[in-house]
Amino acid sequence: ARYALNRAGPRESVFKEGQRIRTQIELFREGRPFPKVEGRIVIIVDDGLATGATLHAAIQYLENRGAAQVVIAVPVAAAATARRLRLQVDELIALVEDEHFTAVGEWYEDFTQVEDREVIELINTEQKPNKILDRGPKHS
Repeated sequence: ARYALNRAGPRESVFKEGQRIRTQIELFREGRPFPKVEGRIVIIVDDGLATGATLHAAIQYLENRGAAQVVIAVPVAAAATARRLRLQVDELIALVEDEHFTAVGEWYEDFTQVEDREVIELINTEQKPNKILDRGPKHS
């Protein structure tokens, strides 16, 4: 049997991921404004890189808001996806790039999903300003 490639498929996937990301941002930020990224270096850290759909949507979001540079850091990545995303970002760092990658969860002993309420609790306990970043470098 032959299968036709749906050219809208990847775009639709990125669109849906973008919607999911916006929903999570609203949920997790609880009305707090999104940090200004214009002119800044943004580092995205993820647990792994499989298809890249979520990161592609995040990259577009940040670029549309004027991020000066986008850097991705992951412990493990599908090699083909890493090669593709390197063309879209300033830097992609992956400790392992596997040509036969099947799933991020296979690289972890415990890949239990973190519940939304846990994420919100962690964000709320970490809302203190980072004094080092706020003041800039110290001069002796």
